[in-house]
Amino acid sequence: MKHLVCLACTLSLLSACGTGSLSKPGSQPGASVDAGSDPGSPDADPGTIDDGRVKNGLAALYKFDEGTGAIIADSSGVAPPVDIAIPDPAAAVWIPGGGINLVQPTILQAGQPPLKIFTACVASNEITVEAWVKPATLDQTSNVITYSIDGNNRNFSLAQTATQVEARLRTTNTNNNGSPALLSAENLLTGLTVQHVVYTRDAAQAAIYVDGVKGATLQIGGNTGNWDDTYLLALGNEIGGGAPWLGEMHLAAVYCRRLSSTEVQQNYAAGY
Repeated sequence: MKHLVCLACTLSLLSACGTGSLSKPGSQPGASVDAGSDPGSPDADPGTIDDGRVKNGLAALYKFDEGTGAIIADSSGVAPPVDIAIPDPAAAVWIPGGGINLVQPTILQAGQPPLKIFTACVASNEITVEAWVKPATLDQTSNVITYSIDGNNRNFSLAQTATQVEARLRTTNTNNNGSPALLSAENLLTGLTVQHVVYTRDAAQAAIYVDGVKGATLQIGGNTGNWDDTYLLALGNEIGGGAPWLGEMHLAAVYCRRLSSTEVQQNYAAGY
């Protein structure tokens, strides 16, 4: 079942809190918000259905709630949608109640370059990449989400490196492969439950969060003006293959804005 957990009513980010809540895998109720983080921007229009997630700056969203078929729909509501194809249904199995399980090496890939992500993120020079995942093994170095063309040329990627989370971002201060990469502390990924992994970056700082807790930071300077608009968006592998990721995916999202620590915790509390 998908999990929706209301934030504590004391969080100043929210003006109202729901009356009911459910437990969530990987939850850390005692996790604190960075005292110095910015409060973030307001959510979507009041008429938008409120699922508790941050809407402002959202560029692409995959909830994996189709349950059947060969397409993972971009449900961000931001046009044009960047839907993702499932080429091998034997390798990517729908999970009842929501999610998809990559049980064999494959790649879930958009058919066309995601120009809306390119345009918005180059303009903002900021990004957040988010996923709810459960690795099948802790002995893999593999892409969870990538916007790239091969193993040496990318705009960004969010990956698993054994028990660590790795993020790469191409800027005018990094190389075409997004190096230097940002690598979290060890043993943050457990493979025992679905976990929330997030990469955020603005011109001042990049950060990785796991289950709402900041796990690493690095200053990644420069700007995204050197991104390539012909690259493709994919889940579970590198474009062209070579870095297959195995495990469960329950949500993936891209924002062309750096979410604050408060907003990362808002999405963590909202669940998937």
